[in-house]
Amino acid sequence: MNTVPRILRWHPIRIITAMSLTILAGTLVIIYQSYHKSVKWRKDAIGHELLAVARTTAGLLDPIELQALARRIQAGQADQKRLANSPQFLHLRSQLHRVVQANQALSFGQENLYIFVPHPRKPHTVLWAVMLHQNTFIGEEYIARPGMRQILSGRNRSFYSDLFYSSASRQRWITAGAAVSDAAGRPIAVVEAAWDADAVIAEITADLKTQSGIYIGAMLLALSGVFFLLYLARLMSRTMDGLKQEIEARTRAEDQLLHDALHDPLTSLPNRLLFQDRMQILFTNRRMGGAPFFVLCLDLDHFKKSVDAFGQRESDRLLIEIARRLPVVLQRQDTLARPGGDEFWILLKSARSWPDAARTAQRLLAQVRETIFFQGSTLKMTASIGIAMGPEEHPNADELLRSAERSLYQAKQAGRNRFFCDEKQIDLQQRAGQQLLLEGEMHTALEQDQFILYYQPVLDLRQNKICGMEALVRWQHPIRGLLAPDQFIPLAEDSDLIVQIGWHMMNHAMRTIQFLEQSGLDLYIAVNLAARQFLEEDLPANIARLCEHYHIQAQHLELEITESSAMRDKKLAMRLMEALQAKDIRIAIDDFGTGYSSLGYLEEFSFDTVKIDRSFVRLRPDHKNTAIIRAVLAVAAAMNFKVTVEGVENIEQLEYLRALDCHRAQGFCIARPMPLDSVLQLLDSPSGVVVRPDRASHS
Repeated sequence: MNTVPRILRWHPIRIITAMSLTILAGTLVIIYQSYHKSVKWRKDAIGHELLAVARTTAGLLDPIELQALARRIQAGQADQKRLANSPQFLHLRSQLHRVVQANQALSFGQENLYIFVPHPRKPHTVLWAVMLHQNTFIGEEYIARPGMRQILSGRNRSFYSDLFYSSASRQRWITAGAAVSDAAGRPIAVVEAAWDADAVIAEITADLKTQSGIYIGAMLLALSGVFFLLYLARLMSRTMDGLKQEIEARTRAEDQLLHDALHDPLTSLPNRLLFQDRMQILFTNRRMGGAPFFVLCLDLDHFKKSVDAFGQRESDRLLIEIARRLPVVLQRQDTLARPGGDEFWILLKSARSWPDAARTAQRLLAQVRETIFFQGSTLKMTASIGIAMGPEEHPNADELLRSAERSLYQAKQAGRNRFFCDEKQIDLQQRAGQQLLLEGEMHTALEQDQFILYYQPVLDLRQNKICGMEALVRWQHPIRGLLAPDQFIPLAEDSDLIVQIGWHMMNHAMRTIQFLEQSGLDLYIAVNLAARQFLEEDLPANIARLCEHYHIQAQHLELEITESSAMRDKKLAMRLMEALQAKDIRIAIDDFGTGYSSLGYLEEFSFDTVKIDRSFVRLRPDHKNTAIIRAVLAVAAAMNFKVTVEGVENIEQLEYLRALDCHRAQGFCIARPMPLDSVLQLLDSPSGVVVRPDRASHS
């Protein structure tokens, strides 16, 4: 069926006629627009000149004389004739004549100058004071236009109106006005310059009529030569259109064949062939001094289970969704490819260092972890990534790709949902990148509960039994084994991870307190708080909520803070401590003697426990250290807080503290940090604590 509109199948003569009428209509529109633009431009030019005249006139007038004259006009103290012959009024008119003579360029038409003063009793009304050149109307009432109102109210200093119709003269005027102000800057009158707009419009109309005839004549002459050309163009267009369509169809077919050969049919991403070609180009450029690049192999974890559960067709929809998400974190110069199956390859040109590559890998994993709404329910997926840097230590592109695949295998062996890179490729100058890799692994560790607590018992020196223990975090790394805090806590403190890890460990400690209470053991647990976690306004409410959730007694929880945390914001710290202690939660100051420490500091803050730093007992105690410990114990007795000495490593130090009548001690001499099961075994020993000289030495 021929679907071409009938109007497009017209005879060439009809087409030419229609085009001629269209051109004629367009010419008329142009003439009409030219007319209005000419009128507007001319009015604007005259308006600016009138505004200059009004401002000049306002500047020439004597405000004092005009103010005196205005008061007489407003008060109606004289009739028009007497006032018009007064010396003040004659002087005013002479000033206006000087302005007119200085602006002879405005002399055609009926150019006039006016002075208006405000009516004393009627708002929005002015008195017509002077009219130049011919007549004078003193005291005539006149409704003030918006521009005058704005001047007299002090909102503007001048105004311009491009077209004003006067019902009295039945004419249109172009007007502009300016304020005459007294010494204080208050407007006392308005000077208005007016020009006959009808004369301007008539002049422009006459000029345009002449130009329009020229335009239309030239148009008709040009159309006569267009008729034949249009007819020939119609014949040629048919031939050219057919040829163009044939070429475009062939080009599209070739482009489609090339695209299909280099792209994955399911996701339209580059396939293995195109990826390897681009990688080979980068490999060659790098050998010639180009920028480094990275290859990432991403594989979806346990994707075969999705295929078994949903079938191949529905699982393909999951692959399409993942292919849609991953490019969000990549740059334009990067390449995302799907070689097949549930694997994706990334050629990372935007990364210039290991930290950049690690950051991108972490973002890719986060994109995969986002919830997928699938078949009316939610689905969670994870992925593993292997990273290799090219072309260092790789003889060719294939070996570089195999290195990335080996790293992918290591990531899967380590527990999946993580990324891994060959540490042999990271030199000493790139350790910052390894730290970022560790940061990414900490995110995974939080999700997989790899952070655990070890407990170091605290000995009550007076009763010689364990009275509590300090919770110390450890990282059970799936590859590197058990990591001490100094291997990851400093890095966590540089990011928001320290707060997340802190609350994660707080929940672990609460569960331990719950277990101890249910077992009938009256022990407290001290939990360390980082500065970021401590200085949170909602800390007391969150701690109280956890105590209620785990059904534990608040006095079995002790929060340890450092001196630097308390001094960072003293007012906030004191307010938080008061709120926590009001809920029976104890506060301990850790490492006392290493920072801002002073006895006045202990009196200023309300601590429940002061933990004296290990440096006071590490070496052989001297008179100075002994005096400090005794002073702290004296303040403790007066202010009713406990004193714990850390770092007790041998019997000599322990007996030294007993002799000083210190309250508590903590260190390797008493017990090393250990899992909860080991603490329970220690509590089951006959004395409740085992203290042997061989416990002293080092960590």
